[in-house]
Order: sequence, then structure tokens, then C-alpha cells
Amino acid sequence: MLTALALLLSVGAIQDPRAGAEPDGNKLVRVELLSERAKIHPGEHFTLAAQLNVSRGWHIYWGENPGDSGVPTRLELEGPKGFELGAARFPVPERHAEEGDIVTFVHEGKVLVLFDAVAPAKLAAGEKMRFELSASWLVCTTRCFQGEGEASLELECAAAGEALPANEALFKEARAKLPRPLSELTGLSTGSNIDVQKLGDFRVSIAAKGALELGFLPTDQKNPAFVSATTTPEGGLELLYRWKEQPKGEAHFACPGILSVKTSTGTAQYWFDHKYFAAYGN
Repeated sequence: MLTALALLLSVGAIQDPRAGAEPDGNKLVRVELLSERAKIHPGEHFTLAAQLNVSRGWHIYWGENPGDSGVPTRLELEGPKGFELGAARFPVPERHAEEGDIVTFVHEGKVLVLFDAVAPAKLAAGEKMRFELSASWLVCTTRCFQGEGEASLELECAAAGEALPANEALFKEARAKLPRPLSELTGLSTGSNIDVQKLGDFRVSIAAKGALELGFLPTDQKNPAFVSATTTPEGGLELLYRWKEQPKGEAHFACPGILSVKTSTGTAQYWFDHKYFAAYGN
């Protein structure tokens, strides 16, 4: 992975005489911070969105796992004292297969990343609350450039009352691109086993009733490390994980990622977060 990244960055450092001025990684992606509320009330649950507008023909990398090369997109949101801010929730990325069996997970065009927030129980009406976003990325086409940007947003506090929506279409679009909760997937069955031929390997089997095709995008997991996802003859999926250091005795771990399920009515994406147990010999 480091070798592939070094190659990408070295390519990005070469001047292309046909391109004119050297592209600026800070300008190839434009950052905005948006709210689904025009004003906020005490104790209200609401959502903020980081909107990353990636220049046409370029892409950035999934914040959960860039794949075999690239750098994760990083977003940090800060708010006023007393506000609870959740972690960044990225949309489902695109899977790109490149030469040399390199697979990356990327975003193109308009990328909407959501942050759930909760206002404190006490807010002074008319007071303005400031939220600040900082972002960094690697933006690539045939060349790659590092970039960073900032955005801020002020929201006015209002007395308790009805919600005051804003940007409704944009937030509806953003939520539609998030993985669904796995509880919404019916007919799911999973299993796990240790590979008796190689005790450092751990396999997870997945099947879903009515599925025509299954796919899997792993989040970054260092130990055990994700190795591959293989379709079984029965139409299921087998995930292979490998321990860098084989555990002794009982071992518990999760294999989070996004499960893609294609049926006769279309394709849906689900956040897969099952936890597994294995008992290894001492």
C-alpha cells in the first residue's frame, strides 16, 4: 500500500507541459458546511453536512478505507461548548479497480458527509453558535495532489418550538447515499470458522435470501486484516481475514464494512458490523 501511495505522489510531482499551471490540491476540492436547521432549539437533535465539491474528472478517497492506495479523507468538526457531535458518516464509495490488481474506494463529484449533533438543554434565544470544519484529502486523476480546506457555519438559537428546516432536498439526498442499518435486511445468515489448514486465517460466510449478488467493502482493520471477499457457488459471500499475530485461546473481533445486496428490485447497501468469536489452540 505504501509503495502504491509513493508512486501516486511521485507521479503527482511531475509537471505536465500540456496542463499549463500546476493544479492546486487545495482548489480542486471546495468545502462547505451546511445545516438541516435554519435555527436550533434547546435539546434538539439535528444534522450538519460537510459538502466536498470535487472537480470534474478527479476523485478523493473514502474516509473509512481508501483501499490499496490513496489516503483517507479526514474531516474534523468542532462546535460550541455543550453540543454533542457525532463521528463523520461517509456515503457509500465507488469501487475502482486499477492496473496491478489495485482496488481503491473513492468519491467523485458532490460528496455529502453527515455529522449528527445534539444541542444542550439550555440555549439563549438569539445567540449565535459557530461550528468549524477542517478537512484534508488526496485528490487524484492520473496525478495526485494533497489538499486541505476549512469551512464554518453560524446558527442562531431559538426558543423551544417547531423545527425550522433548511436544505431539505440536500439532506434527503445525503441520507439516501448512506449505508442502511443491517436490521433492515431480511433473510440474512452468517457463520464463521477457523481455516484448519492455516490457523491464522479466519473466514466469515454471508448469505441473504433472494440476493442475486453480494459484495463487500471493508473498513480499515489492522488485526485481523481483511484479505478478500469471494463469491461462493451457492451465491453467498466468504470473507477471509488473517491475523498478523495468531491469537492464543479465545479471540473476539468484528469485521465491519459495507455489504452490497443486489436483488430483483435493485441494489442496496448495508452497514455490516457483526462480531465473531474464535477459539484457537494454545
